[in-house]
Amino acid sequence: MKLDDYKWVIDQAAEMGTFQVALGGGNPNQHPDFIEILEYTKSKGVVPNYTTNGRGLSTEILDATKRCCGAVAVSAYPPYDETEDTIKTLAKYEIKTNVHYILDSESIETAIEWLRSPPKFLKLINALIFLNYKPSGRKVYESKLLRHSDRLDEFFQLATSDQAKLKVGFDACCVSGVFARTNASTSLVDACDAGRFSLYVSEDLRVHPCSFQSGLADGDTLSNDLSLSDIWLKSENMTDFRKYFSSDRCGGCSHRSTCMNGCPLFDDLVVCGNR
Repeated sequence: MKLDDYKWVIDQAAEMGTFQVALGGGNPNQHPDFIEILEYTKSKGVVPNYTTNGRGLSTEILDATKRCCGAVAVSAYPPYDETEDTIKTLAKYEIKTNVHYILDSESIETAIEWLRSPPKFLKLINALIFLNYKPSGRKVYESKLLRHSDRLDEFFQLATSDQAKLKVGFDACCVSGVFARTNASTSLVDACDAGRFSLYVSEDLRVHPCSFQSGLADGDTLSNDLSLSDIWLKSENMTDFRKYFSSDRCGGCSHRSTCMNGCPLFDDLVVCGNR
């Protein structure tokens, strides 16, 4: 995204009372104007956070991160050497660090192992956040969908119990499993927030309730004639997401009022076992 476009988006977001922005799209800290992006965001009263694999974290970027950011999320990829090095680097700067771990039918094995006996480098993090594997992108592996695992009950119960050795969080695409497979308090878990508390703006200024819709629909295009506030309040696309969450998609399921029918985009993401 061009710097001027980013500032334009943040100006509008700040006027709408936005609390935080999550910067992603690969490795955002390698954007040539990244330090200015962080500083400008903070100056508008919005807290910036970003995801990184650790590459390109210069001293200047680390200093700006410590000054401006709420937290950094490190994307975990096997064999996790780069993940470990990045966590240690961020820890030296006392930057709050979460780990984003993609959970699928294969990686769930390592996830359970980490929850029972975490590697030493995970003791430096704030929380381990599990992201449900999405059937989107250049290559989709149907067999890797999380719902195909036979260890779902074991995982969700362990992740939400006091036996877990790490603080744990989930992306919205995992919460159907939390609601249906655990006794976790519903006050600590929420359904998908797309179009309810968050939206996504792409590098070409297309706006969607969820980033994973960007490859499936055109969305709305931010322009001088269509503001971010207009899209949030009046977009048919946003309205359709909200209607889905309040619909009877899942019928009489006892978790419908909290799970809100699961994912509006990918039916196969639901891991409650009820559909």
